[in-house]
Amino acid sequence: MKKILTVLILGMCFMVTGCKDKHPVLENRMINGSVVVYNTNNNKPYTGEYNVTSYNKLNDAYVITEKNSYKKGLKDGACYIYSQDGVLEKKDIYIKGKLLTSNTYYENGQLKIKYALGENGKPMGPFETYYENGQLQSKGTIGELEEKIGIWEYYYENGQLKTKENYNRVEN
Repeated sequence: MKKILTVLILGMCFMVTGCKDKHPVLENRMINGSVVVYNTNNNKPYTGEYNVTSYNKLNDAYVITEKNSYKKGLKDGACYIYSQDGVLEKKDIYIKGKLLTSNTYYENGQLKIKYALGENGKPMGPFETYYENGQLQSKGTIGELEEKIGIWEYYYENGQLKTKENYNRVEN
C-alpha cells in the first residue's frame, strides 16, 4: 500500500511539473530599453515557441491568434498573427528582439505589404505592395526619412508594368 501511494504521489508530481514546462506563464520585463520575456515558473528568460490563444464565441473554441519564437527572452525568428478565423494577418521576422521585416496579408491569404525596417523600427529599405490577386502593385525603396527614394515601379493588376518614377533627391 505504501509503494502504491508513493508511486501515485510521484506520478502526480511529474504530471504537474510536466504541465508547467509545457505551458509556461510568461511575464514581460523592461531591461535596458527592451522587452524581455521571462518564464515565471523558473524566473529565467524564455526560449522556445509560445502560442497565444483566444476564445472564438462563434466556433465555441479556442484559436491560436499568435505564434511567437523566443531566444533568451527576446523575439527571435518568425512571429505570426492570425485572425479569429485562423487566417494569417501578419508575419514578422525578428533577430535578438529587433524587428527586421514585416509582411501583412489579405483575408484571402495573399501577401499585401512586404517591407524591411531600419534601426529606428520604422520602414526603411525594400518596400513592396501587392494586389489582392497576388500581383505586384508597386516596389521601391524607403529612405531614412520614411520617404520614397530611387526608382519606384508601379504595376497594373494584371502584372504589367504601368510606370516607373524616379524619387532621387535633386539638390541645387
